[in-house]
Amino acid sequence: MIRGVIWLAAAGLFALATHLAYVLFLPRYEMSRLMEEAAGIVGINTFAVLEKSQQEAILKASGRTGVAGVCPFDLKDGALIFDATLPDGIWSFSIYSEDGKDAYAIDEAQAGTNRFRLKLTQSPGLIGMFLGEGSDNTAVSDGWTATMPSRRGLAVLWVALDDRALRPAYAEVLKQSACRIERQS
Repeated sequence: MIRGVIWLAAAGLFALATHLAYVLFLPRYEMSRLMEEAAGIVGINTFAVLEKSQQEAILKASGRTGVAGVCPFDLKDGALIFDATLPDGIWSFSIYSEDGKDAYAIDEAQAGTNRFRLKLTQSPGLIGMFLGEGSDNTAVSDGWTATMPSRRGLAVLWVALDDRALRPAYAEVLKQSACRIERQS
């Protein structure tokens, strides 16, 4: 009887350890892999629309139901400036941090426009906040701003396809989007 309880407790502890390892480490590992694949195709701090096969390989999203573009980025040299141009229709724009968490997300209903500029900066740590780092006293007149805790991440633009024949036209509109690093002075 005691032996059975001990084995049951050992199995429970093993299951708990496996679950914690999966939850704590797999998202960062998977996001790192995703960012490396995207950077290998489009480069760092560069936006590109993915071909169907690339989209399916990297994002695991069907190229028949949507068009996607990615910008893997690194904020070590400054802020990311993302200028988005999207076609009319259903779309979403998401920024993921290097641990796979959503840092920013917006869709066509929330944005109210198909063209926008987003300035993304790394948020200061707790000590930096006390020292006044990251405080921006200037008004942003030409776009939106967001911060994220991590330095690296992935921006993804996705547009739903109502008709597969629209893929080339939607891809051409998305190609007008760009991301770049604005050097800190």
